[in-house]
Amino acid sequence: MKNYINELYKSLEELDFEKFDEIYEGIREGEIIFDIQNIVSLCKIFTCKFKDMEPHQEIKTYSMTFLTIDRYGLENGLKLLIEGLDEIYKKSLVDTQVNKLDFDYDDYIDEYIGMFVNSYEEGDMILFGQLISAYPSEKLKMKLLELLKKDLKEYGEQEQRYINKEYLKKGEILLENIKL
Repeated sequence: MKNYINELYKSLEELDFEKFDEIYEGIREGEIIFDIQNIVSLCKIFTCKFKDMEPHQEIKTYSMTFLTIDRYGLENGLKLLIEGLDEIYKKSLVDTQVNKLDFDYDDYIDEYIGMFVNSYEEGDMILFGQLISAYPSEKLKMKLLELLKKDLKEYGEQEQRYINKEYLKKGEILLENIKL
């Protein structure tokens, strides 16, 4: 079996947009399958300093992560997502430099959380909160709570016509289920 995660990293190192998109399309269409452990590797992409990573590649990386989570079952996949978020968080403690788009590591974690809240059901928020609560790193839990509270506050302050009440409701459910 071909190691597509290594090819994905190589495509980012070599600025090979075609290869990156080929892997993304293969994952999306179900023709390429990442191993469940590659969920952590997909998160760790955001800890690397590639010469250039386009915003569409970032979005596709988030998407590949969630497609892989869905393939292996939510509970097992989310456990590995939390490990991946921890890898991003740990990198943020030693590298405070932002990238060319003024994104820092917290932004990557926030994007993962936001995509999860936006894409999954209320019951899934409870599961994710419980899995985060069971994770051994108190510092990661505090960081996730901080980012989620900040996101919900900022989101709730938008003009009413732009607010998705379902997003706020699911975000609050997640928040309530993360215990220190």
